[in-house]
Amino acid sequence: MRAQLKSNSLRCALLAVSLALSACAGAGGSCLLNATAADGYVICEDYSGSEFNQSVGENNCNSAGGVYSADACATADALGVCTVSVNAAQEYIYTYLSSGSGSASQAALESACGVEGGTYSASR
Repeated sequence: MRAQLKSNSLRCALLAVSLALSACAGAGGSCLLNATAADGYVICEDYSGSEFNQSVGENNCNSAGGVYSADACATADALGVCTVSVNAAQEYIYTYLSSGSGSASQAALESACGVEGGTYSASR
């Protein structure tokens, strides 16, 4: 009986830690940037680093002329993803989405990611 209680307590503690960590991930929200729409894609930027909170994310997005959301970027139908890690605290993730006016090539997206100093992936 005592072993079972200890096991249940451990499970509860692990679950609580897991939920707390997942609640912190992406707490900075996201920003939809349309500046590249003519090139066949738009960028949704997730503020995923630990230094980002909603206020910082919203201010960064407004400064860039984007549309802020408290939610993470949608990844369905993503053309590709670029992770930029200045450091873990300032990490952000670009999700490239079709703008509806043509479609950017994987090479163009990878190149855009490289300009940012990021690591490109064709999917998330």
